[in-house]
Parts: sequence; C-alpha cells; structure tokens
Amino acid sequence: EYKPLGCEYVKQSDVRVIAASNADLTKLLSCGAIREDFYYRLNVMILSLPALREREGDIEELANHFLGQYCVQYGLPKKRFHSATLAWMKNHSWPGNVRELDSFVHRAFLLSSGPLVHLPATSLDFPKKGAEHSSPWMNVQEGKLKEAKARYIDRFEKHYLKQLMAECQGNVSLAARRAGKERRAFGKLLKKHSIERADYFQSA
Repeated sequence: EYKPLGCEYVKQSDVRVIAASNADLTKLLSCGAIREDFYYRLNVMILSLPALREREGDIEELANHFLGQYCVQYGLPKKRFHSATLAWMKNHSWPGNVRELDSFVHRAFLLSSGPLVHLPATSLDFPKKGAEHSSPWMNVQEGKLKEAKARYIDRFEKHYLKQLMAECQGNVSLAARRAGKERRAFGKLLKKHSIERADYFQSA
C-alpha cells in the first residue's frame, strides 16, 4: 500500500522489486552507507552472480551471441572469431564484466574484415586472470629507470606489431597505415623484432 503525495486515499499495487548492485550491501550497511530499513526490505532473496572471469564457459557463448547481433545490425554475413582471439578472451580478466565483453566484440567486429574476427591491436594483453594489478611486461627489479623503460617500450612495441599484423592478416601496407607509419619505416620495425608477415596470413 502507498499514498501518493497530495493524495487523500491509499492505493494498492502488486509488485516485485528486483535490485542489482556490484557492491557488497552488508559492507555498505555496516559503514552506514545505506539505511537498515532499506536493506532489510530488499533482503528477501539474494542471488550472487560470479564475475565473468570466473565463468569461463560463458565468455565464448556470450561473445558469439554479441557477434551474431552485430552481424545482423550491420547487415553483414556471419563471422567467427579467430582461435587466437578466443584464447585471448578466455585469458582476459574482464574487470568490466559483460559490458566490457560486449564493447570488445563490437570493436573487434568493426576493425576486422572478412569472415574472421581478429584481436584489435589496441587490446593490450593485460590484465590477465590473477594479475589484475600488474603488467606482464614489467618488473620493478629490472634495473635503473632508463634501462627498464627501454626494455618495457621494446616489449610493448613488439606486442603491438604482432597484434596489428594479426589484425591485418599480414598486410604490411594496411598495418603501416593503421599504425600511422610510412611503409618502409614500418617494415624496418618488423625486421627489428623478427616479425615475418607470412606468419600472419589467414585463410577464410
């Protein structure tokens, strides 16, 4: 029962309230962030949904669902994920859960041509599961700042080039344009890191 503001009589309604939160309500209650009466009104049935990184089987299923939706939305033939992209998704920590996965699939879809969806070059390989607060490339014990920085940049550069070449399926000219580099200079970078274009040719 409830009485609208300014109304002289009580109204009745048959409703079910479903509330969702990514915060621990018991902790919010203990620190006074929410009212007790509000908490106890909600605390009838609690359903805890594990984070996406704890539901490995759901990642591929959800990703394929989103991919299918974008194919329909953009009026394009069906696409599928490259095996390396699927492996990356299963190893990513997904701190943004399903919303992050949806955005990732959308971005990968838009940046990939052909029937295969590749990992976008902008998707750096961190954070991984169990390593949300550290970079897989850097260790503070690697030495002085200058030397550690040089090694970090070198690793980032190599990783970026590999991801970009995978996305462009070995097309050096296309990869150079996306990187904002002149083709000859881009080729020198590939040679510097011993990256062979033939390794990234993909068949449909």
